[in-house]
Amino acid sequence: MSSIVLNVSLNNVGKKVSVTKSTTVNQLVQEALKKFGLDAGEYPKAMVYSNGKKIDNLLPIRLTNLINNSKLKLETGPKGDSAGTPKVISLKCIINETNGGSSTKIIKIDNGKTVLDLVNELDAGLLEYDAGVYDLVVVVMDYKLSQSKNELGVKLNSLLGDVSSLVVRIGFAQRDNSDLVKEQQKIVGMQLEQQRKRQALEAERDAQREVERKAAQAERDNKRVEEEADRNEKVEGERKEKVEGERKEKVEGERKEKVEGEADRKEKFGRERKEKAEREERKATPKDSVRPVIAPREANAVSTTPQLFKASSRSKTYENPDEDYEMTIGQAQKYQQIIANSAKPKKTKQIKSLPEAYTIRVKFPNQSILQFHFENGETIKFGQILKKIDELLLSKFINNYTLKLGYPPFTKLGQTFKDNSTKLHDMSDFQINSQITLIWEYNQPIDSSAQFLKEDQLTISDSSHLPEMVLENNRANLDDEAETPPPTGNPNKITNQVKKDAKGNKLPKWFRVK
Repeated sequence: MSSIVLNVSLNNVGKKVSVTKSTTVNQLVQEALKKFGLDAGEYPKAMVYSNGKKIDNLLPIRLTNLINNSKLKLETGPKGDSAGTPKVISLKCIINETNGGSSTKIIKIDNGKTVLDLVNELDAGLLEYDAGVYDLVVVVMDYKLSQSKNELGVKLNSLLGDVSSLVVRIGFAQRDNSDLVKEQQKIVGMQLEQQRKRQALEAERDAQREVERKAAQAERDNKRVEEEADRNEKVEGERKEKVEGERKEKVEGERKEKVEGEADRKEKFGRERKEKAEREERKATPKDSVRPVIAPREANAVSTTPQLFKASSRSKTYENPDEDYEMTIGQAQKYQQIIANSAKPKKTKQIKSLPEAYTIRVKFPNQSILQFHFENGETIKFGQILKKIDELLLSKFINNYTLKLGYPPFTKLGQTFKDNSTKLHDMSDFQINSQITLIWEYNQPIDSSAQFLKEDQLTISDSSHLPEMVLENNRANLDDEAETPPPTGNPNKITNQVKKDAKGNKLPKWFRVK
C-alpha cells in the first residue's frame, strides 16, 4: 500500500506527516495534531485546508487529489467543544458473506467505541467464517480495516469524525499467508545456506584429503622408486657376480675339457688300435668260433608301476668301420631276393588275437628307457600313453615332442584329438606285438645328455642287462656272414653262379652299397 508525505502547517509552523493514501482525512488531522503535540480529543472540530478550500474529513486521501509534498493548513477549531464528546451514531452495516450472499443490518452505537466493538455487537450468526481461511475486513467510506493487520482497534470518532450516520461494509478476504510463506522461505533459505556451508566444508575437507592422498601417493611412489633402484642395484650386482662366476666356470671348464679331451684322444687312439687288432684277430678265427651270448628279453612278470632303466655309465654309440659297408655275396643274394619278393602280391597277415596287455618302452636321447605296463589292452587308448609320459616329464618338455616307432621305417605317431581317442587295438602298429618300443624326440635342438624325467618319482634300474643294450654294446663282436665267391658273366645269372661257388671273396669296393 503506497504512502504519501504532506507538509502540514499550524500557526506558520510546518510539519511533515506521512500517511497511506487509504487513510481518511480525519485520521490525517489526528496524526497532524500529534505531530504538533496536541491532544486530538480536545480538538474535535479540527480540519485541514488545501489552497484555502476545506477538505471533507470522511474522504480517503487518495480521493482528495493531493500529491506528494502538498501543502496543507491545519485549523484546530475551538478547544473542548461539546461536539468532541462521545455520542450515539447510526450505522448501516452491509455484510458480504463467504458463501456469496449478503445481508444488511442497521445498528446504533457510541462513536467512542472501536470498529471491533461494532463487529462484536452484530449478530454472531451473520459473521460465521473459518478464521483459518478468511480474515474479517471492514470498509468505512473507502478505507479498509483488516483483522490480520490489527486495524480494528481504531475508534469510530477518530475514523468518522463528527458524522451521525454512515454506511459500513463488512466482508471477508481469504487469509494472506504471505508472511507464513516468507517465514517458510526464510527457514528454507537458512537451511539452504547451512547446506551450502556444509557442502563448502565438505569440499574443503575433500580437497584436504585429496592433498593428503596425493602426498601419501607421492611418498609411496618415491619409496617404490627407491626400492626399485635398490632392487635394480641388487640385480645388477647379482648379474655381475653371475657373469664373473660363469666366466670363471667357463675358463675352468675349458681347461678341464682340454685336459679331458687330451685324455679321451689318447683313450680313443688306444681303443681304435685295440679294435683294429681284434678285427684282424677275428678275421683269422675259424667260422665256428663262438658268438657272444645275448641275453633274451625278460620273460618274468612286468611291474605295473612305471620304471626307468638308466645306464650306469653313458656308452658311446658304435660306429661301423668302412669294412662293414663292403657288400658280401650273401648280402647281394639277400638283396636280390628282397627285390624279387617286392614284386609279388603281399598276403594279408591274419591276426589271430589282439594283445591282452601292453608293455611300452620309451627311449630318450640320454639313453634312458621309460617303461609302462597296461592291463586290459582292449580298453587302452593312445592318449593314456601320452598322459603317462606327461605326468613324468619335466614341465618344460611337455606338449613339445613327438613319438616314433622304434623300428624301421620309424613311423611318426600323430597326437591329434582323434589319435588320442583311438584304442591301441584299432592301431595297426599295436595289433600284433604286446611289447612296443617308442622313440621320444624333442621338437627343438637340445643336449642329448640332459635330464628329461622327474627321476625322483621313478624306480630306477640298470639298463645294461636289457637285450637291446647288450646287442648295442656287442655289435663290434658279431661275426661276419659266410662269404661267397664273386659272380661272373651276365649279372642276371648271379643266383646260379652264387650256388655253384662254395667259397668266394668279397665284392670289389666299386660295388659298395652305402
